[in-house]
Amino acid sequence: IVACSELDAAAMAARYHRNLASFTVIPNGTSILTEVPTPAERRANSERWRRRFRQSAATGPMPAHLAVFFGSWHPPNLDAANLIIEIAPDRPEVIFLSCGNHGEAFRDRRLPANVVFPGNVTERTKAKLLATADVALNPMRVGSGTNLKLIEYLTAGIPVLSTPFGARGTDVVDGEHLLLAPPERFARALGDLLADPDGADQRAAAGRALAETRYDW
Repeated sequence: IVACSELDAAAMAARYHRNLASFTVIPNGTSILTEVPTPAERRANSERWRRRFRQSAATGPMPAHLAVFFGSWHPPNLDAANLIIEIAPDRPEVIFLSCGNHGEAFRDRRLPANVVFPGNVTERTKAKLLATADVALNPMRVGSGTNLKLIEYLTAGIPVLSTPFGARGTDVVDGEHLLLAPPERFARALGDLLADPDGADQRAAAGRALAETRYDW
């Protein structure tokens, strides 16, 4: 019996009264990107993107930071997007780009001015955004298995903020590879991460190294 994490194997063994020894864990993985931007290049990319965004926006100051989230139209991703909508008013200096077809579920919703649902993006655009944003978000509150988006974030060398639930089944360590915060502290933790870019850069580098050694196909 194959599971993608030790947690899943233990949960299935307990639920179906099976010996844990009958399970084989094959962790999820990803294709490691050959190049990632330096912290200085990322900040320059972010500033250029935010400047162009401000030029196309009707009103308001240029946002100070760019945060990205990627997800399909899947209930756990819809819930994660709802958390982004909930915290966005508390972080008006951040533009939240929530990419993927899950945005269709919010088409008729009144959104904070700093939340944008651009719909599906190409793999090329996704890679570009992961090399541009100041932080990648993994605000998962429900679901199962391990989050592939979290592993993709790590290989992109981007600073990551996740809920503890969103990091389940992976080998990440809070404060070493990323920052973890429960939903009720997510907005505050995002502010802390953005206020300490050097610390964020160090964690991003450690997360990238973890992806290379643990999650490279």
